[in-house]
Amino acid sequence: MCSERAEGKTLFSESQNFLMAFPLLVIAMLFLNLLFLYGIVQQEIFERPFGDQPMSTTGLFLLFGFTFIITAFLYSLRLEMHLEKDRIRVRFFPVHRSFYEFTVQQVEQCSVRKYKPMREFGGWGLRKNLRTSAKAWTVSGNSGLELVFSKGNKLLIGTKKPISLKKAMEQSNFPLQKESENEQ
Repeated sequence: MCSERAEGKTLFSESQNFLMAFPLLVIAMLFLNLLFLYGIVQQEIFERPFGDQPMSTTGLFLLFGFTFIITAFLYSLRLEMHLEKDRIRVRFFPVHRSFYEFTVQQVEQCSVRKYKPMREFGGWGLRKNLRTSAKAWTVSGNSGLELVFSKGNKLLIGTKKPISLKKAMEQSNFPLQKESENEQ
């Protein structure tokens, strides 16, 4: 199911960055990184305690390292989707190192639809609905491409460009569900 090959003409392509979808999270993570770095500079270079009950410089280094790694991981998280005539390639990097490839033969039906991220999947990211076993790979928003596979499994792939994706799906060989069938 995983593939790195790219063949054929791309009808639609999208890359969404997780951290850019939540600007307040970016500000909070940068603030924490700078705060711990400031504390290290205060204690090591200026030899002044950082705060009323200062933490050891080693502790500040560990906190800075931890928040820096979390920030770098969140910054690198991105959802990539490429639609070609007969296949969809998608990955949630760096969790998925290579692309997952879904072909027309594997998909019974698909639809570009609105969904309720909190109600259906408990938020964004790599998610699973425990009641229906449907999976979701999303970054933000409430629009996605839902793929229904031959065994009844479902995968919802988030998109920030639902209109462009729908037009591209109409040009592909995938069995796109009609509007009236897709209402919830």
